[in-house]
Amino acid sequence: MENSKIENLDPCFLKRVGNMDLLEEISNKLHLPYNESRYVYHMTTQIIKVVRKYFFYDKFKLGYFTCSSLLTGWDKYANYRLLSDGQEKQFMSKFFEPFENIVEYDGAVYYRHASDFYDNGGNPIYPKGTQGATLHKFMFPHTDYSHSYRGLLDPDNYSYSHDVLDFVNRKLNMAFPGNNLWVVCFDFDYVSIYNLDTLSHMKRY
Repeated sequence: MENSKIENLDPCFLKRVGNMDLLEEISNKLHLPYNESRYVYHMTTQIIKVVRKYFFYDKFKLGYFTCSSLLTGWDKYANYRLLSDGQEKQFMSKFFEPFENIVEYDGAVYYRHASDFYDNGGNPIYPKGTQGATLHKFMFPHTDYSHSYRGLLDPDNYSYSHDVLDFVNRKLNMAFPGNNLWVVCFDFDYVSIYNLDTLSHMKRY
């Protein structure tokens, strides 16, 4: 690594890279600045890790899986106390669309929609019977420069190219052959992973 790259490295990326081949592929194919390449590496590995642990849990056939700290910014998350399993179940039941079969697994809550779920504009998102799961986890790097990265995996909200998002999704599906998964981030707030065989409309381009 060149000294200039080390000097300009965002402190959140000082941790040793475990897969240099992936980092080099990101740099060579996406032609990103060094910190942005590290961000894409971080998110790709984190997303694959979470999917491997949670998406195929037990007999659930998830339509979607969401990771969210419910708060914006890692500094707030540092002071955020995760809900207990019982509190999480109560929270989901009280404030969201009615769910069935709510169970917990290692911090994640799994459920089935008891009725059709609509967005604020009245558009159907999750049909009745869709299975979902939610995990309170801040997956983004703890950086003071989130504005430099957020558009890479949330391109539609920031008028970015889809190249990075497409790359991460190719890597995701290569890691889990035979599946049709789609991941997208929303700012630095949450990450959503969809099963496009169930929710094809969630890929919007």
